[in-house]
Amino acid sequence: DKRWVAAISCALVSLSMLFFNFVASGGPWLLLPFTILFGLGWGGNVPMQPALLREYFGRARLGSIMGMVVGMISLGSILGSPLAGWVFDRLGSYQGAWSALAGITIIGTISLLTTPRPAKNYRR
Repeated sequence: DKRWVAAISCALVSLSMLFFNFVASGGPWLLLPFTILFGLGWGGNVPMQPALLREYFGRARLGSIMGMVVGMISLGSILGSPLAGWVFDRLGSYQGAWSALAGITIIGTISLLTTPRPAKNYRR
């Protein structure tokens, strides 16, 4: 089931963020599990996005919906660095930003696991 692959991928990204969150206090060795988990999670999620979108919304709308998804990802990429900088300026650490990102990916994981299977008429 593509939803499970995407959910596991999101969970790996979330777990990697928790490792990254503690690099400053736990030591640089935490970069190794972060890198492995983040790479597997992100790499597993990227091919699942168009596959899930096609399964839920069909081929006819795939281009438009993918465009919206990529636009949202781009917006997050644009805003993420300044927001993380703002968190650092306020808290003196990036840990709040990494914790927030881990929380957001946990919400994504739960959303993927609780989303019902797509209607059969969209599976074309």
